[in-house]
Amino acid sequence: MLLEKTSYKRGDTSFAAQIARLKAANVDIVVLGTVVRETAAAALEARAQSWNVDMIVNGGLINAVLMLGGKAVEGLYGTTQFANSIDSSPGYRAFAHCFKTRFGRDVADGANYAYVSVMLFAEGARHAGPKLTPQTLAQGLEKIKKFESGFDTAPISYSAAYHGPPRAAIVLQVKDGKWTQLTGPTVTYDVKAP
Repeated sequence: MLLEKTSYKRGDTSFAAQIARLKAANVDIVVLGTVVRETAAAALEARAQSWNVDMIVNGGLINAVLMLGGKAVEGLYGTTQFANSIDSSPGYRAFAHCFKTRFGRDVADGANYAYVSVMLFAEGARHAGPKLTPQTLAQGLEKIKKFESGFDTAPISYSAAYHGPPRAAIVLQVKDGKWTQLTGPTVTYDVKAP
């Protein structure tokens, strides 16, 4: 049950009022709709107010949150569709190794999303045939069934009735300063998908 909600403007780094409001409502868990700086700032503010509440984030699930939030983000939960750590998946380890070999630096957070997106585009284009148009690409994407990305994620499928994102998530938690996989991939919600 939703007990309280609050908002912020993108780029805000002060969450004193929002955290105080949520703390006063005595919520059990805070679901953050934040990105990197804001995620760290919310966790830092909760710590500053001596409030030890569970928090979960989706969009802020990257290593920069760990650097910005330090000990304040210890215990933070996060969900993602794809493994984002060399520790979490052999497929991701191989991808990170190839990236470093080619570009001479470690893979950046979020590169796995881009990589899988390009793989899905290529698979859809392959199914679309030689005359690629927006319509044939859409039809080609609809032919993707149980696509394996090579990362630790559930197979991805589309159909004429379902064009949505992958329906499964991996749940992670910050433990000893690292994102550590707890479960997954787990189907997070039920929709009419293939």
